[in-house]
Amino acid sequence: MEEIKFTNKRLYNLDLLKFIASLCIALHHYQQAFQVKYDNGLNFYGGKIPFGYLVELFFIISGYLVAKSKYKDTFVNNVKKRWLRLFPYALIATLTAYIVFVVYYMIIGTHLLDRSYSDPCVIASLLMVHQGWIIEFIGVNNPTWYLCVLLWLYIVYYLINKLSDFAEKKYHKGNIFKIICYVGFMLLGMGIRFLHLDLPFLHESNGRGYTAFFIGVLLYYTSEKLEKKNRLLIGAIILLIGVVAIAMRIQLGLSLTLLVYPGLLLLLINVKQICFKPVGTLGDISFEIYIWHVPTYYLLYFIVSMTNNISLDNYIVMLLSLIIVVVVSITVHYVVNVPLAKQISKMANITTGGGNCPCHK
Repeated sequence: MEEIKFTNKRLYNLDLLKFIASLCIALHHYQQAFQVKYDNGLNFYGGKIPFGYLVELFFIISGYLVAKSKYKDTFVNNVKKRWLRLFPYALIATLTAYIVFVVYYMIIGTHLLDRSYSDPCVIASLLMVHQGWIIEFIGVNNPTWYLCVLLWLYIVYYLINKLSDFAEKKYHKGNIFKIICYVGFMLLGMGIRFLHLDLPFLHESNGRGYTAFFIGVLLYYTSEKLEKKNRLLIGAIILLIGVVAIAMRIQLGLSLTLLVYPGLLLLLINVKQICFKPVGTLGDISFEIYIWHVPTYYLLYFIVSMTNNISLDNYIVMLLSLIIVVVVSITVHYVVNVPLAKQISKMANITTGGGNCPCHK
């Protein structure tokens, strides 16, 4: 898929950021899935640092970059392009996770990690609608809830742009209409979480997505009107305020989403880029790390269950598992996703790149 670019240069800083964030989320889910907590060492789940909110960072990056892309195409084609850049790869990873579950049950005789999934849940997981749509389920490959919501957000975003084109032609108020909608959905997301709503397209997962994604969109539209030095200054101020709020334990989720992440992005986008090709490669595989770490963990758990001589609550074992996840992700990226992306590109007559996630770009 298209490289991250800004003034015709790849944003290697964002490549490194999303790689590190993907690793942290993978470690977060390791401890969450296996209910592991360490007395000594950094805890990525249940610790002082809320690593689970890194998903909001991905939503913000997604919103920023989709606004920056400025696709000039029909509503249907825009949505199709985005879906084809996500859905096939997530489907393969989720199907693999489900196969591991089934084989585990057939051989061991119990459900893997005592989890079972109904037929509707499996179908929703494979279709990427198990979160953020009509009815919510705990997905077979649950981290893909982010992609479920993102796929819906793309529909919302391009629908807003389509309606804004009409408003521009009819009333010459297209830009005002867009900004009102962007701000409205950002506030809607906050309202959903504050009121604890659980309605179709108004679930907590939607709330997280609406707020963060449209902050990213608004970040692009506001920052592009500023000079570089002003973007850097504003980014530094916002980040500093966010760090102080986090230190004071003030609304951690909102402080990260409204202050820390936007400030950090403004700085990383506008400072000198780490122009080192291997960093770009790390960015390329961050999507695979995100969607393949849980299936890999399940397979490792399967192997451990049959050997009974490895303790999953060992910190070294967790780090070794992460290395295996990275190796699996690199393999899948080059052996499966890159060739598949080329075939999809030919069939659909679009540019999809190499299995890398545009939502992280």
